[in-house]
Parts: sequence; structure tokens; C-alpha cells
Amino acid sequence: MTGLCLAAPLLQAGEAVVRWPGEVASLLDRQCVKCHGPLEQKSGLALDSAEAALKGGDDGAVVVPGKPEESPLIKALA
Repeated sequence: MTGLCLAAPLLQAGEAVVRWPGEVASLLDRQCVKCHGPLEQKSGLALDSAEAALKGGDDGAVVVPGKPEESPLIKALA
């Protein structure tokens, strides 16, 4: 549940970029960046920056701005 609460700033694309350096980056650094960061991008997905997260990976978008219930990243963190 904590992951879901901390990922909530991804609700709006612009807000994600602004809030990224704080709680969002910290959560993803702990949970995701090992496999989806600068050294490795499984499924073509990088989560080491807001821009990369919004871009998505080989399977498409992982963040749907304004629709957290449709965002695969939010579901995965929950």
C-alpha cells in the first residue's frame, strides 16, 4: 500500500516531472531501477527519470496521466 501512496504523484504528467526527485524517485530506486534503470532496461522500460517512465517500454505506456487506475506501474507497485 505504501508504494501506491508514494506513486500517486504520477497522476499528472507535469506533476510527475516536478515531484520526481522526491518520493517518486526514492520509491522506484528501491523497487524498480535495478531492472529498469540506466544499466538495464528490461522490456525496453527505464524508470530512472520521469520522462523515461512517461515514455513507457516495449509493451507501451506504464503511466496513464490522470488515470492511476489504468496505469500498469501503479498496479505493479500496489
